Amino acid sequence: MKKLAAVLVLAVAVSAQAAKMTHVVGQEFPAVDTVDLLSGAKVNLKDTLAKKEVQGVVVFFTSYTCPVALAYEERINELAEQHKGKVPFIALNANANENGDQQTTHAKEKGLKFAVGIDKGSDAAKKIGASATPEFYLIGKDGKVVYHGPLDDSQDPQHIDKKLLASAIENHLAGKEIPADDREVQAFGCGIKFPK
Repeated sequence: MKKLAAVLVLAVAVSAQAAKMTHVVGQEFPAVDTVDLLSGAKVNLKDTLAKKEVQGVVVFFTSYTCPVALAYEERINELAEQHKGKVPFIALNANANENGDQQTTHAKEKGLKFAVGIDKGSDAAKKIGASATPEFYLIGKDGKVVYHGPLDDSQDPQHIDKKLLASAIENHLAGKEIPADDREVQAFGCGIKFPK
């Protein structure tokens, strides 16, 4: 019964996002200027990309109440740790019904190893056309999106066929083009709750 309930929750979340993908590969990612809730440090996408050692940045939209986003946190942590010097990760919470204090508490309890900030007014999410949590964007040194989609192709680790974001990062760092079919893929998860 629990398994069925989990499948239904995921099905509802996924179906809510099925027709909303905005194609953004090749476009400039909007400005990100926030504060890391874990360290209190300023987080600015442009400044981060300007650092000599940084070859790209992953920005993704998250939620501390979405079961899909929560199911991915351990995998995100591992990938962020693996690439922290060259490809830092920035998580943004764009949900109007969630707040910074609870996001901070959650991030500390879960030991998240990347910057976590608030997307005030869902500004970046609206500008880039994001619709789900989690939804990932790999941004090149020039500020343009080179990959957009999910972390991988299954919430269940036992059913992963493609580690989409990991492969995109590896190709990007190697100076290789990301395969066209894997460059922009429908993200799945809970719908972002935009301000009314």
